[in-house]
Amino acid sequence: MKLIKINIVRSNLLSDSFYSCIKFYLYNTTEYNTFSNMVRRYLIKDLEGFKIIKKVFLVSRKVENFSFFHHINQFAMMEEIFPSLSDISSNIEIISCKLLHKKKEPFLGIISASSYGELLASDIKLPKFAIIVNPKLFLFRVFSKNLKFKLILKFEKKGFFFNSIKKVNYMFELNFFFLYVTFEIKSDKSLDPLESSLLCFSSLNKNFLIL
Repeated sequence: MKLIKINIVRSNLLSDSFYSCIKFYLYNTTEYNTFSNMVRRYLIKDLEGFKIIKKVFLVSRKVENFSFFHHINQFAMMEEIFPSLSDISSNIEIISCKLLHKKKEPFLGIISASSYGELLASDIKLPKFAIIVNPKLFLFRVFSKNLKFKLILKFEKKGFFFNSIKKVNYMFELNFFFLYVTFEIKSDKSLDPLESSLLCFSSLNKNFLIL
């Protein structure tokens, strides 16, 4: 088991992008160059995306242990939800997913709301192999305690490639006791580079333990 300690030196939201400077301390290993190249390749590679091809709106007026949901049209008007269902439908169409392993079959995502609050793309429940690329995207806000709302999404592989990470640089620095790697990462607003960096470890190598 290889240990990794992460130190966030800087994480800023700029006018049109995210910028992060992150230090990685690797213990009990000399594979600094291999590790750094592996992380950089993962972050800058183009990803084939899954997009939403179908969506179903369900609503229940009773908040109980067992609620009966009925389907509503995306053009229906509901005062308890902002923005309108048609605007929500348009917003979720820009949601994209990436996968931790190869998969061609469609899969489902579900978002549920049963009380006051704001919901983001990160609130969508997905299979463990799928990750939302733009998790901070605002979806809608609920203003009622007497409403249960569900949105079922069908994701399908589409023929487009994308990468939210725009720049990845790294350098080695020597301490008195060990050597560490500093990564400079810049991405667009759809993905925090720190989030992306942490996600890559779960996919790259199960032998790394993050501290």
